Amino acid sequence: KSHQKISDTQGGGPRLDNGDLFGFSVDSLGDLDGDGLSDLAVGAFLDDDGGFDRGAVWVLFLDGVPVLQDSDNDGIPDDEDACPDSDLSGTIVIDGCDSGVGNLLFEDGCTMADLIAECADGAANHGAFVSCVAHLTNEWSRAGLITGQEKGAIRSCAAQADIPSGGNRATVSAGGFCPADLDGDGSVGILDLLALLAVWGTAPGGPPDFDGDDNVGILDLLTLLANWGPCS
Repeated sequence: KSHQKISDTQGGGPRLDNGDLFGFSVDSLGDLDGDGLSDLAVGAFLDDDGGFDRGAVWVLFLDGVPVLQDSDNDGIPDDEDACPDSDLSGTIVIDGCDSGVGNLLFEDGCTMADLIAECADGAANHGAFVSCVAHLTNEWSRAGLITGQEKGAIRSCAAQADIPSGGNRATVSAGGFCPADLDGDGSVGILDLLALLAVWGTAPGGPPDFDGDDNVGILDLLTLLANWGPCS
């Protein structure tokens, strides 16, 4: 799928004024000039050139100029798409676990699933992956994009995933996850505590900002202490 914007500044479109509503109606006229391309009639509903709001119809002879590529068919051209090969699955699926939560597409061309995949690619261990997903879901929840129940469903799938492959999985219990194994040794201990204290008061964009509030603080310390010991 590809497309080319046609306006008074792009694609060789006609001279237009603000509010002309160019493109209000469009119809194919067939190949009028015999170049093998269908030509178009495009209405500008409120064009004023012939009188106030008289309207106009422009005949556009398409010349086969290069069009913008949209590799993943998400409606966003590749040169404007932050994720040109998006995961456009209907729901968020993490390592085979279907959360049942709608996989929203953002304006920059990335989906929720794409951002979770970035967490997976950048995770040094499973705890880091789960914490990164927790940070994302907190952001989405605060923005009103997902409900609390949906946030829990995504986190549950993240916790069960074998990401990174063969990594230590965070445990799930009534109290939540065990994502505080920052060094990936399968246990929350003194080295993890020291790693948290080393970034105290900062916004690392992931672990050990377990509550996703963009500040490593007392609540994150309490989360780590609550998960002290083996993560299994």
